[in-house]
Amino acid sequence: MGKARNFEEIGLKVGMGRSGAWKRWKRGKDNLMRAFYTLELALYLGLLEEEIAQLMLDDLSDYLDLRRGRKTLQEVQENMQKRMVMSLRGLGKSI
Repeated sequence: MGKARNFEEIGLKVGMGRSGAWKRWKRGKDNLMRAFYTLELALYLGLLEEEIAQLMLDDLSDYLDLRRGRKTLQEVQENMQKRMVMSLRGLGKSI
């Protein structure tokens, strides 16, 4: 099965029914929007640390490369994992 086109296909991929997949997606979307607005507020108020902003930019840049076909999902995931480890170690350097 390729890319899921509806909640029924998503449910089949993750082993749950269509309504369960929809509820999980909605809950995730709501949480993502809360996180987005929290980030927006931190940006607006100048509270976001430079290191965190750089990590996020690098992750988003990799994601755009994935969407544009310049990188594979595995490459993006590996880069994100490396950045997470570096940030946990306090290194925060770009890859």
